[in-house]
Amino acid sequence: MAASRNYVCVRPQTYENEAESGLLKSLFRSRSGELENTVFCVLASDGKTKLCRSGRSPAQVFDGADALAQFLDEQFQPYHSKARAIERLPLIDEFALALNVASCDGVPLVILRAESEKDLAAMEKRMAELAWSEACAGQQHYFAFTGSLPKPGTSGSGFAKVGEKPVSIDFDCEYGITALDPGPFGLEPKTLAHARADTDVETLTRVLGEAQLAHDPTETSRRQHGREARRQGITWESELPATDGPRGRSPR
Repeated sequence: MAASRNYVCVRPQTYENEAESGLLKSLFRSRSGELENTVFCVLASDGKTKLCRSGRSPAQVFDGADALAQFLDEQFQPYHSKARAIERLPLIDEFALALNVASCDGVPLVILRAESEKDLAAMEKRMAELAWSEACAGQQHYFAFTGSLPKPGTSGSGFAKVGEKPVSIDFDCEYGITALDPGPFGLEPKTLAHARADTDVETLTRVLGEAQLAHDPTETSRRQHGREARRQGITWESELPATDGPRGRSPR
């Protein structure tokens, strides 16, 4: 973890973003020739040059965590004098997907809502100062928008279904910054805390801390979670076909 702080660590959306899927397929393909659900590689700052071979995970490329950490430290040295802190907020670009990911990770979802793109940019800049701090890094996911939330299944993005019907997420939030509990399947969000758009970073830190304390996700295993989803008829319709299965067939 310490060595990775010197890098931009990207969690690809895989089957939820067509442009990203093309990049991932260019980095790694298994014997099936299809896009796999997980891809790992370390790239140079140009975003193209491979610094190591690619695989499904770090474990396929490096002989343990110590070897990976040593590699990262060594590769960072030429960039040390030019490196600067990340200034952009790490956003998930679709509401239903953001809820789903936050639910899977067991963390709150922070929503930024503004009346204009200019106002939203100012909010994102302020929140980014906090998002990369020691107190908040990795502790929540983020989604930002102006106007009204799009209905699931209407914008070409992934969405949850019960049976064959897209789930209509009954939620609205005030303008400003809202921390949500996404619920066990990302379908029943509840407000944990709210702050005005012009709230200073110090107050935002306190508000998000309160949200963290109020957030109490249900502990479950992957097997239990899947069993309950099947019982309720809940599935996820990804933007692209899931091809990570035997001979490129979707396991879903």
